[in-house]
Amino acid sequence: NRRIFFAHRALSGSPTLPYTVCVPLLTLTQAMPAMPILPLYTSNQDLKTHYSFGQSLAGAILQSEKRVALLAAGDLAHCLIPDAPGAFNEKGAPFDQQIRNILKSKTPQDIGDLDQALCLEVKEAGTRSLGLLLGILDSLNYAPEIISYEGPLGVGHLTAQFVLPQI
Repeated sequence: NRRIFFAHRALSGSPTLPYTVCVPLLTLTQAMPAMPILPLYTSNQDLKTHYSFGQSLAGAILQSEKRVALLAAGDLAHCLIPDAPGAFNEKGAPFDQQIRNILKSKTPQDIGDLDQALCLEVKEAGTRSLGLLLGILDSLNYAPEIISYEGPLGVGHLTAQFVLPQI
């Protein structure tokens, strides 16, 4: 089976790989040493644009005969507890649950309908990379699996994988 992994950690504009991309990359390269891994980076465009761009990328990725792991990285809400980096906001936990619901329900297009003001309010830093990944997955029959979700330090961290049938 083909698998696409989504590890949600912080994004960075640095020309070097950010720490939060390096951690999942280390794990993936140990588990799949021969597989090319493509970290998905984003722009300042809106979620619908990222989703649409992902749909465009899907054709090029699927035309390749090589298997590839896609890595979308970024944090969810930064406001889950009073000592969180973004200060407490009661909208943080429901926001993170909404992201999990989108993944579990296999309605990838719903990522584009997230309220951008809410995204800013909960100080998330990963829905664009997730939108890009979900755009790539849009036309595929995939099985989502949430591996873990936690936020003990006030920032939501989600790890999921998307299993694809043999193509």
